[in-house]
Amino acid sequence: MSLSPSLLPSLQKLRLFQDLSPTQIKRVFATCKQETFEPGTTLGETGPLSGEVRSATVSVTEAVNVMAIGRRPLMQVRQDGVGA
Repeated sequence: MSLSPSLLPSLQKLRLFQDLSPTQIKRVFATCKQETFEPGTTLGETGPLSGEVRSATVSVTEAVNVMAIGRRPLMQVRQDGVGA
């Protein structure tokens, strides 16, 4: 999936991506998969991706489309350091 140029500045503000270059963010985003969740679904958060302790649970109140980021691709980009 490609990243629209208008979304990149917003992603750079997120703590999960703050230490990544625009090139690295684009590489992570390319591995994302779009998923749809219906009302009542309980989602997790970024803790499992970042290694931090889970601090919140999100419950969907209306149907939402999300971009799912895999831990492995994120960690690979961080280890490679390409574009940093």
